[in-house]
This record gives sequence, structure tokens and C-alpha cells, in this order.
Amino acid sequence: LEFRRVLFRSQSTRLSFTMQLLQSTLLIAALAATLASAKDPIALKCESKCTPPLVSETRKVYCRAYVKMRPSPKMFRTCDSALRKDFGVGCTYACAQDSVADSACDSFPDTQQHADARVATCKRFEYMLPRPTMHNICIDGSVKGLAAGCHKGSVVLRELREEADALAMKEATALKEAEDAKATAFAKELATQAAAQEAAAQEAAAQEAAAQEAA
Repeated sequence: LEFRRVLFRSQSTRLSFTMQLLQSTLLIAALAATLASAKDPIALKCESKCTPPLVSETRKVYCRAYVKMRPSPKMFRTCDSALRKDFGVGCTYACAQDSVADSACDSFPDTQQHADARVATCKRFEYMLPRPTMHNICIDGSVKGLAAGCHKGSVVLRELREEADALAMKEATALKEAEDAKATAFAKELATQAAAQEAAAQEAAAQEAAAQEAA
């Protein structure tokens, strides 16, 4: 009987811990969703366009030096995979800024935060043969991915902000035109009322003069 009591208490403790863990997980998820919803709509739209380049582009531009390097295509794929993995990091970084200069994107991979990202991306290549070539190629792909993503994000961000500014200007112009038209209509209405009052006053004066003459 005592064993059953201990077992029941143990199961109750586990259940309580599991419920607390579930509640904490749900709370974290809700907090993350709240933070995401608080983001600048332009930044969110920018991030949605952070798609990495096509393989054909990386083959011709970013990882071209490794296309024919043996063992092929292992070397190219190492560069390409690292570039794709960190492209989004660079692009998301740029989208979160008010504006990003090209020079900032070029030096972006050198920051400590993204040096750590490169280490995480290329850790599995550190002891892979041919060593250290595989690791070096991965680092090169990661650096190029961070910089290329940052450049892509900065271009997209600039275009989106220009579109938003143009739309805001268009809306402001339309609002001003509507207010001007309303003011003009109101002025015309006042002028019409004044003219009507003046005409009524003249008619009343004429009637009064006529009445005096008749008397």
C-alpha cells in the first residue's frame, strides 16, 4: 500500500511538472507571436522576400571557384549550402534596420554575432576531409551568404520604404485636395448665402420704400 502511495505521488509530481512545462512553452510561443506582430509591417514584408539565390546564380557568381574543384561536386555543394543557410540571416538583419549602407553589408559578416553564426554553420565541416579545405570553403560560403543576404535585404527594404513613402505622399495629396475642395465648396456656400441675404435685404428695402411712397 505504501509503495502505491509513493508511486501515485511520483506520477502526480511528473504530471504537475509536465503541465508546468506545457504552460511555459505556450507562454513563450504567445510571447514570440506578440513580438512578431509588433514588428514593422515593412520589415515583415521585406523578410518574406529573403529568398536565397538560385543554384545557377551561386554556381556562376558566389561559389564559382568551387564548381570544378575536386572532389566535385562536393566542394561546390559545401559552399552553396553554407551560403543558403546564412543568406537569410543577413537579409533578415538588413530588413530590421531603417536603412543599410553597402559598406555596412560588406563588413556585416565580421561582427561577433555573425562570427558565431558562421562557427555554428560550419562546425560539422571542421574535421571533414579534405581538411581544412572543407571548413574553409564553408566559411567562405557563409561569409558570402551573410553579405549577399544583407545586400538583398537592403535593396528590398529601400524599395519597400520608397513605395510606402510614395503611397503616403499620394494619400496626403489626396487628403489635401479633398480638404481644399471642401473649403472651396464651403466658401461658395457662404458667398451664396451672403448674396441671398443681400438680395433679400435689398428687396425688403425696396418694399419699405414703396410702402412709404404709397403712404
